[in-house]
Amino acid sequence: MKKSTIYFKTVNGNAYLYDYNHELFMNAPNFFDNADQIIELCETKDVGIISSYCELKKCPQSELLSYLKEVRFLMEYGFFGTLRKEKRTLTRIYPETIKTNLSNLKHLVFEVTESCNLQCYYCGYGSLYNSVIGRHSTRLPFEKAKALIDYLIPFWRKDECRSKALNISFYGGEPLLNFSFINNVVEYLNEINIFDCLRFSITTNGTLLHHYVEYLVDNNFKVDISLDGNKHDNRYRVDKEMTNTFDKVLENINIIRNHYPDFFSNNVQFQAVLSKANSIDSITRFFNNEFNKKVNILELNTSNVANKQAFEAVFQDYNESLWYASEEVKEIYFHKAPELSRLGNTIIGFLSNTWSNFKSSPKSALFPKKSKLITATCTPLWKKMFVTAKGNIMSCERINYDYVIGKIADDGKVNIDFESIANTYNSFYDSLSSQCAKCYSSSFCSQCMFYIEDLRRKAVCEDFMSEQDACKYMSNIFGVFESHIDMVYSLINCTYYE
Repeated sequence: MKKSTIYFKTVNGNAYLYDYNHELFMNAPNFFDNADQIIELCETKDVGIISSYCELKKCPQSELLSYLKEVRFLMEYGFFGTLRKEKRTLTRIYPETIKTNLSNLKHLVFEVTESCNLQCYYCGYGSLYNSVIGRHSTRLPFEKAKALIDYLIPFWRKDECRSKALNISFYGGEPLLNFSFINNVVEYLNEINIFDCLRFSITTNGTLLHHYVEYLVDNNFKVDISLDGNKHDNRYRVDKEMTNTFDKVLENINIIRNHYPDFFSNNVQFQAVLSKANSIDSITRFFNNEFNKKVNILELNTSNVANKQAFEAVFQDYNESLWYASEEVKEIYFHKAPELSRLGNTIIGFLSNTWSNFKSSPKSALFPKKSKLITATCTPLWKKMFVTAKGNIMSCERINYDYVIGKIADDGKVNIDFESIANTYNSFYDSLSSQCAKCYSSSFCSQCMFYIEDLRRKAVCEDFMSEQDACKYMSNIFGVFESHIDMVYSLINCTYYE
């Protein structure tokens, strides 16, 4: 039988307990080797065994006996027992859950157009990948967006969401190729005047910014510009004539920086794609030296690759690139801007799931928590709604276009079947439940189920953790906490994830 409680140590020699059933972490003495040893010492009545153990581990007998007394107390409440699989197999979502999410929708994302004026070599819709859905020149008509907004108004007017802000993002393709859509959506949302605060943002390749800078400034847009570093680093970002776009984008950035310095400082951010053309070191130095800005560095998507040989010629591993970065750049990612690093993302994900689960005394850890949904997948429409250029409705723009949960018809009718969505999600949970029931990382799982291949058939989660895997993972994470507590505080206090 699988054990419910794990004992692990960090590289610094500190020890902790983690109990699966209670989803709790606790400090522990470091004079044990594993949880089995703790149980054996608790159950022995042989004083000689206790004395010999204390002599072997060089620990005071009074301290050992005191801790074993605490352990016996915890055992009465299910610690050091067997792993309760039913915690991860009986969870469900219901249509009302989705309706509540919709009433409190935080983020509405429009894929303004599938069209793009660039032909980036590593594009997810280019020759390197097997595109699940064809990319054409489809533009999302404003009439469909208006129909959706009108559909959402009764949900938004409910009292529980009245005072909240709504974030509206425009995405592509290159969204500025369909600027009239953006303008119409902004005007209409301001006109209906439901929310106390509307926050607009756009992700753009930067080549058309010179036409629309004043509009973006006037409407206080957050502008996320895609640029891979200096001209050499940016050589995979090319237009239809295969010309490097660096000069044009830099020219437009400088227009914003020179004419609207406060807007540039507060509203403009950057993202770069890591490839064989650049490195984390060169990208970070460029944005720091040229603009005094942090940059979000993205690794190429490794799934659904069509041409593996061509992909390998372009792909660069994030962790390997960071390993070879200078100490100055590592300092930025580990201390000054950890929220932008993969390690930071891992830690903030771990903390967000476990922050309330750290306990210092046995009495504060008595009762198990209620069951929760398996995996780290957001419930439908909890964080955002993504509308594709074809009028399909999805829970997120980061998942496969196969997972449509609604549609805006050409006649403006919005079709969202809440019961069907709940049934679909529950069927996915069912396909994974037997794996999740045996996985020791379930309380701090970071796996979105929509990234798992064959979800509708024979899904296998590659993030599954055995007891040994979980011990190693938690040892590494807690070791980082102990050695870089300032980075942890920075992540807790940062607004990047709000």
